[in-house]
Amino acid sequence: MKASFATLLVLVFLIKTATLVQSRTQHHTLSSCQKVGPVEVQWTCDEANNRLTAKFVIPNASGYASVGFKQGTTRGMAQTTILLGYGNAQVNEYYADSNSMPTRLSSNQFISANSSTVGSTTTLSLVRSLSRPGNAPSTYYAFSKGTNTTLLFATSSSVPTSPQTFSKHDSTMFYALAVDFYNNNINTCGGHVSPSQSIKKPSGSTSVKRNSAERVSGSFAMWMVSVAAMTAVMGLVW
Repeated sequence: MKASFATLLVLVFLIKTATLVQSRTQHHTLSSCQKVGPVEVQWTCDEANNRLTAKFVIPNASGYASVGFKQGTTRGMAQTTILLGYGNAQVNEYYADSNSMPTRLSSNQFISANSSTVGSTTTLSLVRSLSRPGNAPSTYYAFSKGTNTTLLFATSSSVPTSPQTFSKHDSTMFYALAVDFYNNNINTCGGHVSPSQSIKKPSGSTSVKRNSAERVSGSFAMWMVSVAAMTAVMGLVW
């Protein structure tokens, strides 16, 4: 009985260790996480490659959700570059020059993006350049180092019938100078930031999923824990 009880304790300890190892292996793709009101904003800034990877988890958005980027502290939609998404993988960019229906860009300027709605929460994922792309409109938002970005969020319970046809938002949120997207060392969300694995990637784009080496590292750690468990059990039994 003593050996069996000791074996059980060892197994419980090793299972918890394995879970912790797996969690640490999987939750490290995005560097920072910041709560902006009820919205969870996650991101990684790759300044060397002029790239921002970000995720916005927006509640009360069963129809659609949008995030707007602008400079300064002036309230309202004017001069805002907007990412709006609904359903699964329906996401596009817009520009608002006033507090009215934004205009869809003639072509999306992001590298890749995605939208996923589960229940009443819509998650918008985005990969784009930090600077303004060469073929983008002059009004397209560019992230500036040393300057926080003002964020606007809008939500609706009505699903758009098309990227150009959607109802007015049910609610809006404005956060002046909310996030420094160049800072990769922020975590006010608690726990680990989650991997951005839902971003739709066109052919030729760089994947933001865990690479093979990372997956092998996690599998190897789990294998080592399993071997340790088997060794401990055999030692206790014999």
